[in-house]
Amino acid sequence: MKQVLFLLVVAFALLAGVLVEPSVSSYLEQRSELEDVKAERAALEAEIAEINADIEGIIDDEGLRHEARCYGPFVQPGEEVYSVPGLNGCVVSSPN
Repeated sequence: MKQVLFLLVVAFALLAGVLVEPSVSSYLEQRSELEDVKAERAALEAEIAEINADIEGIIDDEGLRHEARCYGPFVQPGEEVYSVPGLNGCVVSSPN
């Protein structure tokens, strides 16, 4: 009698394991995907903040002048604009 009861308990435990395993693995996979999405969201939010900071720097008059001189064909009479890598775009030379 004890052997039959033991076999029933083992069979029930195996059946429970077979039924629960897909749910647990699916849950763990979804948690992993959630962490990946959260990391991607944080990276995108940082990129948005950087872009907004760049926009704020261009909106004021001095930033707009800088963008027009360095990246557009607009200079003041007598100015020469030199593009220098690593120096925020360009160097403006004005004869004084």
